[in-house]
Amino acid sequence: MIDSPNDHKNIFKDIGWYLIGAAIPIIVSLLRSPVFTRYFTTEEYGNYSIIFITISIVSVFLYTWLSNSVWRFYFKYKKSGELSSFYPSLLILIFTATILFSLIVFPWAQFQDNALISRLIILIFLQTFLNQLVSFVLIIIRLENKSGLYNTIHSIRAIFSFLVQLLLTFQYNFRIEAIPIATMVTEFLILVVLIKPISKNVTINFKKIKKKILFEIGKYSIPGIVTNLGILLLTSGDRYIISIFCDMSQVGIYNQIYNFSQISIMALVQVFFSVINPDFLKALEYHPEKISKYLYQYYKYYLILLLPIVFYISLFARPISVIFFGEDFREGYDMIPYVAFSAFINGFILFRDNKFKFEKKYKLVIIGFIIATVTNIALNFILIPLYGYKMAALTTLISYAVLYLYYYIKDDVKLTYNKPYLIIAGKTIMLLTVQAVIDFIIRKLFVIETNILFSIIEGVIFLSVYVLIIIKPNIQIKQLRFNSKAQNKS
Repeated sequence: MIDSPNDHKNIFKDIGWYLIGAAIPIIVSLLRSPVFTRYFTTEEYGNYSIIFITISIVSVFLYTWLSNSVWRFYFKYKKSGELSSFYPSLLILIFTATILFSLIVFPWAQFQDNALISRLIILIFLQTFLNQLVSFVLIIIRLENKSGLYNTIHSIRAIFSFLVQLLLTFQYNFRIEAIPIATMVTEFLILVVLIKPISKNVTINFKKIKKKILFEIGKYSIPGIVTNLGILLLTSGDRYIISIFCDMSQVGIYNQIYNFSQISIMALVQVFFSVINPDFLKALEYHPEKISKYLYQYYKYYLILLLPIVFYISLFARPISVIFFGEDFREGYDMIPYVAFSAFINGFILFRDNKFKFEKKYKLVIIGFIIATVTNIALNFILIPLYGYKMAALTTLISYAVLYLYYYIKDDVKLTYNKPYLIIAGKTIMLLTVQAVIDFIIRKLFVIETNILFSIIEGVIFLSVYVLIIIKPNIQIKQLRFNSKAQNKS
């Protein structure tokens, strides 16, 4: 059974909490960029990004797929009363992964000639380990619909880490290593605070470990690894290729521009999925035959709410770069639209990715990411040597589009069959196109390409018109929610 779609109390509460939870980290990220890109050099950011990405790639094979397993199997084992076996199984896998990780990281750091790079390798490894532990806890909190607690922790992480980084950088004269140290301190304190309340609700008994659970998690690891590795290579692998054909300072410029754009949009994508995921995952688990009904609603809201944000960030890319980046980084402003739209397309991909995994179409997921990753790497090797490092942003966008097209062809839910969705999508795109033309004409006539005050005024006007014409008539917060008692009976 499904609750009445007119019951909006929970969805409004969740959206409120998640908007707050997203707004604070975004604001902190926006503050980090103008502060630290005026202090750390482009080369420092280049070295940091290469090490961080390398650690992240190793983490995909050892840690990240375990987080995906929590999302995938939590409701299943809760329904069957096997969470007391699920938790210790995860801990055993985390412990094993950490030992393997250490055997890779410490020799790598030992053989470095540069002492700063050696420190960064160790620090980023420890940061990643603590981050994964906190992430496991937050996923469970989120799945239990504790949106207030989840977003409070999420916000505190961002604020405290930023404050520690400021202290280390400007009071104690740390260089780029201040970034992982600040994160480590923050994650450790959060674990200390959460460990007592967690222990009351989570039973850990290693005698209850079941081979079938380990086997099921292990089997799920393959599509999880491929998916996460594909996403990581699509969003970050181009730094390696840039470092081959360009200098490390250009790696740093690209990394910061890309991260700024990616974080800004992906944070909002994550808000959207944080709100819908408990119901979306329950629908996939309990009522897969009705999933198309949910997807059409989710697609509509995703398009209407996120497309204008992506559009406005792209439209005002140059003045944004003046506000949020040091002078050495501003040359990369024209990459912002490519990165923003890549993140937007990734949101549509996530819908189908989750759906395919619940349908156990793992082979399809693997093939999709292999196609996209190979496309991205091939285009980077062709275009970066010819046209420079900025081509990496374009190749990433093309690769995301290829992956989305592949998923769309293979999925049985087609947006082209839903006339109401196509009508609202057409209206949305048409209005934004008209605004882009108006902006182009005004800026060319008055030569005010980087005028910040004008951009703010124009952005407010454009957004207000969009809200009146698109948001107000079409967004009625209705979300199909499940009755937990009905689920248990089914």
